[in-house]
Amino acid sequence: MAYCACNCSIESGTLPSLLKVIEMSGVSAASDIWSVGCTVIELLTCVPPYYDLQPMPALFRIVSDEQPPIPDRLSPGITDFLHQCFRKVRLPKCCLYDICRT
Repeated sequence: MAYCACNCSIESGTLPSLLKVIEMSGVSAASDIWSVGCTVIELLTCVPPYYDLQPMPALFRIVSDEQPPIPDRLSPGITDFLHQCFRKVRLPKCCLYDICRT
C-alpha cells in the first residue's frame, strides 16, 4: 500500500480507474471506458497494465503515458478496440457502444 500527498492510502488493482480522479476532472464514462480497456488487457494477458510498478509510479505513468502498453500479439481488431478505449480526448457523447461499432 502506498500513500499519496494527501495521505490517502492507494490500493493496487484499481489504478486504471483512477485516471480521471488523478487528473482532478472527476469520474466519467471516459474513465469507465479506460477501465474496460485495462480489464481487456488483464483478461488477455493475466496481468493488469503497469503491474510491474509500485502504485505511485504506476499512477504517474497512467497520467503521463498516451496509453498503457498494448501487447504485440493481439489481433488487429482487439488492438484497435484498445486504442479507442485509451483515447484521452473523446467526443462528448462517446460511449462503449460507439467504440464497438467502429
